[in-house]
Amino acid sequence: MTERAEPALVEEPRFFTLWDGLRWLTARVTRYRGRLALVLIAMAIDVAYHTFVSMSLMVLVDEAIIPGERRVLLVVVGVLVTGFLAAAAAHVVRDYLHAWFAARVQADLRLAMFENLHRLSLRFYGRVSTASILGRFTNDLGQVEGGVLNALPNATIASMYVLVSASTLFALQWQLALLAVSGIPIAMLMTRFAGPRALAAGQVFRPAQTQLNARVLETIEAQPVVKAFDLRESLRRSFYDQATDVLRLAMRFTFLTYLVERLPNLTMLALQVVVIGAGAWLCFEGRLTTGELVAFAALYATISAAVVRLMATMPGLIRATGGAERVNDLLIQRDVVADRDDARELPPFAERLVIDHASFSYGRDRTELSDVSLVIERGSHVALVGPSGCGKSTTLSLLLRFYDPTEGRVTLDGVDLRAAQLASLYAQAAVVFQDNFLFNATIRENIRVGRPEASDAEVEVAASAAELHDQILALPLGYATQVGERGRVLSGGQRQRLALARALVRDPAILLLDEATSALDAATETAVNQTLRRLATTRTVIQATHRLKNVSYVDRLFVFDQGRLIEQGSHAELLAVGGRYAAMWRRQDGVTLTDDDEAEVSVTYLTTIPLFQSLEARLLEPIANAFRTEHLGPGQEVVRQGEAGEKFYIVARGKLEVTALNETGQSRHIAYLEDGDHFGEMALIESSARTATVAAVEPTILLSLRRRHFQKLLELAPALRDAILKISAERAAALARTLA
Repeated sequence: MTERAEPALVEEPRFFTLWDGLRWLTARVTRYRGRLALVLIAMAIDVAYHTFVSMSLMVLVDEAIIPGERRVLLVVVGVLVTGFLAAAAAHVVRDYLHAWFAARVQADLRLAMFENLHRLSLRFYGRVSTASILGRFTNDLGQVEGGVLNALPNATIASMYVLVSASTLFALQWQLALLAVSGIPIAMLMTRFAGPRALAAGQVFRPAQTQLNARVLETIEAQPVVKAFDLRESLRRSFYDQATDVLRLAMRFTFLTYLVERLPNLTMLALQVVVIGAGAWLCFEGRLTTGELVAFAALYATISAAVVRLMATMPGLIRATGGAERVNDLLIQRDVVADRDDARELPPFAERLVIDHASFSYGRDRTELSDVSLVIERGSHVALVGPSGCGKSTTLSLLLRFYDPTEGRVTLDGVDLRAAQLASLYAQAAVVFQDNFLFNATIRENIRVGRPEASDAEVEVAASAAELHDQILALPLGYATQVGERGRVLSGGQRQRLALARALVRDPAILLLDEATSALDAATETAVNQTLRRLATTRTVIQATHRLKNVSYVDRLFVFDQGRLIEQGSHAELLAVGGRYAAMWRRQDGVTLTDDDEAEVSVTYLTTIPLFQSLEARLLEPIANAFRTEHLGPGQEVVRQGEAGEKFYIVARGKLEVTALNETGQSRHIAYLEDGDHFGEMALIESSARTATVAAVEPTILLSLRRRHFQKLLELAPALRDAILKISAERAAALARTLA
């Protein structure tokens, strides 16, 4: 039965207006109604006191100073002192509560984002950069905190000042009050003019800033490559150009943000001159007392200051709106790889794991798996093999339910994994990746990650099973040794064995291995593989690898190519068939490594290369002996597009990426090259420009043959030149089609 799954639900980001940002921030605060009520009461006391100060000027002038009433003077001053004490206490309460709200809202959002990150599947992490996620927890949360601590309370109390003072103005002299408040809507219109432009500038600036941060993170992680290839100057120039672009965007965003504040302020200052002049004229005409004019001027100054204060919150509110928009973008993300409401607990694994006509795609442009069906019996050791990108790791991800198939299903003992509780699946499975993340903690703590409740004795049993226990005891601090960031204190083999111990401490019924040894040197890989072979006798082991020698002994091999399962059977059965697996085996079997990582190629292997197929063994023997071993580090280029070539290469071990620039100058991924692959035939006959760039993805060992060593062979076999030209023309045509 074939089923179609719903596509993963990943919400599109929603762009906030200023009103959206204000509502979003207010919603974060109003959930704490009791403390919010105290803040509003404290604000009301502050507003009442300052309003009374303005009105007291009228009483002091008209009722105390001019008539000479000492008693009235003392009463008013006494009330002012009492009001001051109340307002001062209210200020202290407000300051404390503002700080509490800012910290509380930030903590709530930080926890909510962190929890939601763990609910999302790997699909989300494949499309969102680490720098972008970190930016939500740093810059964006800081902007939200500023909104809650400053912008929101300042906007609230400024609005209260405007409302109360304007009402009092109308009580004093309504015509003059009408003139005074006419500037407020004009100031608001100024905000409408500049506000949307500032928000739009922020929506361009913030992603550019995130990309700049991502460049910094990438540079930090790539320091060994930067130093080994002296990339400092080229990286500095590139960073300078990018930082200059960010500087330009930041200047535009900041200018527009402050323009939102400046235009309304100028409007209120201009109107202040008109209001004071009109009030003085009314007083001169006898329609307004001197005390009323003084009180009116003070109240208008309060309104003007409140509007200025309100407008001054706009830059902070704009920044807080941008931060709220990006924080909200993370909070609304949802994914269908989650427990359903009716999810059931999986029983202990008893019979078989089945992938039933499963297809999967990360997006619309490419299908990763197409109609894959396979059965894995309990207690068996199976391997998924094939070149990079063929679907091996994606298949493991479906078995672990990191993703759900877009069509078909995956079942454990007949139960569709989509109907099962994820925790009950992970309780029975453990995985070891090619690049295992180790926490900056002790060895014991890193192993215990596999099962937090494991005792010290169980941790040591797991380490012994991974054949790491004796190496740990040889360290000065033993299991208390700190492994450093990403486990850098340990060797590659120790890191893999620690990751294996972390998986084994779970005592999993199903052990999955995703290229778990491909990045190790030959001797370490052999030792780790012997450990894995021993462990496979007591549990179900599912291993994905492109290195066939590591899995030739397993019960069943599943051969993938371009997302399809094309062959399956034992090693002997697949060799007898003579299909894709047999060709891969012959290619990899012809290249061997010594214990000191020196590579050798056999004459038999050379006969599998179209270039040499027509040559006799006696001609190929000196060629095989002429190959030399080369070692590459991650990121190191073997050849660069456009440069002249002089060597032919065979990949003895490792992984290379082939890229090429298209007509628009964009770099396009062409292919990966792995154990047994070869490239560069044309360089053996002439110094032509390379049509692509080839660089190491991981530590790689190559066999290389120089042109001058090959020239002697051409003298013995002139037809070889024509064969090389034909093969190179075919590859150039294929590359052109790909780039097109």
